[in-house]
Amino acid sequence: MSPLLLGITGLLAALDWLAVARAWRRVSWITKPAALAMLIAWFVLCTASLAPGPGRPTAVFWFGAGLLFSLIGDILLMAPGNFFLGGLAAFLLAHLAYILGYNPDLPAFTPAAVPPVVLLSLAVVVWSVRFYRRIRYGLVIKTGGRRLRVGVFFYSIAITAMLLSALLTLFRPEWGLVPAAVTVLGSLLFFISDSILAFDRFVRPISHGRLKVRVTYHLGQIALIAGVILKLKS
Repeated sequence: MSPLLLGITGLLAALDWLAVARAWRRVSWITKPAALAMLIAWFVLCTASLAPGPGRPTAVFWFGAGLLFSLIGDILLMAPGNFFLGGLAAFLLAHLAYILGYNPDLPAFTPAAVPPVVLLSLAVVVWSVRFYRRIRYGLVIKTGGRRLRVGVFFYSIAITAMLLSALLTLFRPEWGLVPAAVTVLGSLLFFISDSILAFDRFVRPISHGRLKVRVTYHLGQIALIAGVILKLKS
């Protein structure tokens, strides 16, 4: 049953990409939230039979909450009318939930891991600050963009912290290399998806931007959750 749900999730995501590429908006209204709903079902099924373990209930709760907030964000961003701020708020909560899922306790690193952790953290923060400055400039000159600056600012902090939390699992022994690598790939794709969306919306249009956003978003969510499940089952 679990592989079947994952397969259906991938099929719905691929159908959604086709709907975006062909501009089938009514089809996309169904396929995008349906893909997330099926991913939630897969996550619930995979974690329902887990044996009790340190931190497992907390991780299941927060990653499940992140998926639920993501589904709400999908619906708000696609709903008729201007619900961009509502969608932004929902995804902000999703990233905060993922951060708490990645960090149920203060992460512990070996002494040898401290230098690469510090360097990686600095690199992610510097890149994110530089990218946010580009987005902020676009918000200032774009009509109606000024009222979004506060929301985009806090969202940028949240998604950067989410990505950094995922990256640091590579240096945490309790994660294991394969689960960490899979969830890092997912979080990075999620980060790229949001970056493409922001650049396309606030700076300048990107060729096939909506399709690129949707593909990286779905692949990102699937890989992120797959890595988490691998870790919880280890």
